[in-house]
Parts: sequence; C-alpha cells; structure tokens
Amino acid sequence: MKFCLFGHACSRFSSLIVVMTAVSFSLAVPAMVRAQGVEIGTDAIVQTSIGSAPSVTTVAIPAAYMRLGFYPSSLVSLEPRIGLISAIGGGSKSTIYAASLSMLLHLSQSRTGIGPYLRPFAGMTGTAGDVSATQANAGVGLGVNLPITNSLATRLEANYAHAFSSNDFDSANAIGASIGLSYFIR
Repeated sequence: MKFCLFGHACSRFSSLIVVMTAVSFSLAVPAMVRAQGVEIGTDAIVQTSIGSAPSVTTVAIPAAYMRLGFYPSSLVSLEPRIGLISAIGGGSKSTIYAASLSMLLHLSQSRTGIGPYLRPFAGMTGTAGDVSATQANAGVGLGVNLPITNSLATRLEANYAHAFSSNDFDSANAIGASIGLSYFIR
C-alpha cells in the first residue's frame, strides 16, 4: 500500500521528503524534550460530517487518539497523534487508522502547555483489510488545557477538519469536540 498525499502519484522525490522529515524530526526531539518537556495525552471525541451525504457521526470514548507533544518553546509545541481501531468478524477483518501532526500555538505564557491554544493539523486516515484506502486531511482546533495538578491537565477542544478527495473517497468536512487528559513530563 502506498501513502501519497492528496491523491498524487508517489515519486522518489516525495518518498525522499518523507524520509528527510522523519530523520530531521527524530534528531530534533531530544533537544525539544530537554528544552520544555513532553506532554503525553489521550482524547475522547465526538465528530460529525457537515455538508455531505451520508452524514456520519463518530463517538470514541474513552480514547480516539494517543498524542505526544514536544515543546521547542513555551509558545509552540509539535504533536504527533495516532489512532487505531481493528474489527474481526463474519470472515472479514478491517483496521481503521489515523495519524496526524499538529503544531499547537499556545496563546498564554503562564505555564508551558497550560491555557488556550490554536491547533492547525494535517494527517492521513485510512482502512486496511478487505478494502484498503487512504485519505489526507487538514484542519484547525481551538482549545484550552486546564490544570488539575502540576503535571496533569484536562484538555477541551472544538475543531474543524477537511478530508481531501482521493481515488477512494469524496472530499468531506467535519466539526468535532474532544475532551482529554494530558500528563506533563518536565
């Protein structure tokens, strides 16, 4: 299975870009951890499609995603997140996966990771099993991290996402809300 953004043909150049980005990020992570710490979290979500048929609503409780936030500064964090659902039954197997990278812009300097934030993101969602397909998406979230203790916070967010059309999927828009927990390692 090839992972190609926005339905374009994969090329050696795009594969090289992906590898270079992964290597650069892996080299930068230790410095970011030393600079401001790490945020580990999980989120429950409610999301519904808008403006397309059929309308789909997704509810994932207690967790739709696991996320790991790295803070190169107190105002910016980079956050990869992943989600995975697998179902087997009736002679069929299906796996739904999601991966994205967010850049959180923290709107408060009171404490690293606490307070309001803006979260632009881009990612891929796909299925594997009897039917395999992928779809690129991008969007933005607006939320707040509220402290519970020095190292624990709850995270509330409203977001909008656009899924781009591909050979396998039509484009779609969705609005959503999430509530999560964040643990800070400093």
